[in-house]
Amino acid sequence: MDLMIIGKYPPIEGGESGKLYWLCKGLSSRGNRIHVVSNGQEVKPDYRCVISEREADELQPKNVALHQTDVGAPYFIPQYTPHSEKLTALALDVIKDNNVELILGWYLLPYGVSARNVSSISRKNYLIQHAGSDINRLLKNRMFHSFLKQVILDARGIMSYPSFVELFRELGCQRINVHRPAIPPEFNPYQDKVNFKTKYGLELNPDKTVLYLGKLGKGKALTQLIDAFKELDHDCSLVIIGGGKEKAALKQIAKGLENIFFLDPIPIWRVPETIRGVRCVVVPEHNFGVSMHRSRIPIESLMCGVTPVVSSEISRNYGQFSDYFITFNPLNVRDLKESLESTLNNDEPNAKARENYPIMRAKVGRFDEYIEEMEKLFLNSIAT
Repeated sequence: MDLMIIGKYPPIEGGESGKLYWLCKGLSSRGNRIHVVSNGQEVKPDYRCVISEREADELQPKNVALHQTDVGAPYFIPQYTPHSEKLTALALDVIKDNNVELILGWYLLPYGVSARNVSSISRKNYLIQHAGSDINRLLKNRMFHSFLKQVILDARGIMSYPSFVELFRELGCQRINVHRPAIPPEFNPYQDKVNFKTKYGLELNPDKTVLYLGKLGKGKALTQLIDAFKELDHDCSLVIIGGGKEKAALKQIAKGLENIFFLDPIPIWRVPETIRGVRCVVVPEHNFGVSMHRSRIPIESLMCGVTPVVSSEISRNYGQFSDYFITFNPLNVRDLKESLESTLNNDEPNAKARENYPIMRAKVGRFDEYIEEMEKLFLNSIAT
């Protein structure tokens, strides 16, 4: 199968980029040819991972070709950046030289819109995959609703997370495919751990290190996290990996604290070893703005045998997995501090996660079965 996917992809930071990367890697391992059209070089540096030349093979696994839009555009309207148009034009150029059979637009703007544009010109079928944020911030916005609804209805189907299925039924979608991205086998307790000294020049005690992974923005309760860390013993370390518009302000709040370290976003393939190299991963989200938000980080952490310390505002969304979480009130700095403290001083939660890894792996589902299921969906979408 020859598949084109227009969407967020490394070096773009974030959960949707990560899901797409692992899907492409899994599909390509079965002989499918994937053309990814993205705009990673145009994303602001704070939201872009630094990828070394020797990691090029990771960025583009066998049978995956990455096509990226050029930075800049002709000047014609002040402060207007034609992302959808540039992605559309690039995708059409790729189709000229390759036998693309199906197009997938991942995230409504600008990627889903670009997929529809390319489909209408090339006469190739297209699918849409959404995220939580583009539904709440874009589809439900009065300005965009009618247009984006039509983009969805014109597709051969919508790939939707379970909590949004009813919404798409109400929109009149006839082909709703429930999408449950599986956690790839790279997330496990048994492989190498990152060495923070050789990789980042940081002298850290892994058993006393807390990790935060993700964008640095409102809705993440990072101010409360830093305030809680001020109260912890100085032999504990907090590593914050990510970028975003709040980064400068957070660095200012943490100024003078020698045990808090800010690192730039890392590519998705480095995440498993990084998680395995710490005592716990903290997910302190508050008022994120997306109903039924379910970050993958707590599950990825558990798969690596590392306890996630998770905000009570989202822990309820994880079912039985939350039995393995340390849960806290994200607005209660003392509660957050005590939750981190108890985890740093006790290996029992991590031992429990490692011991129950086979059970949890069975619950999240086999990655190869997930890839087979997605392959069938795409092949059926080509044929209909």
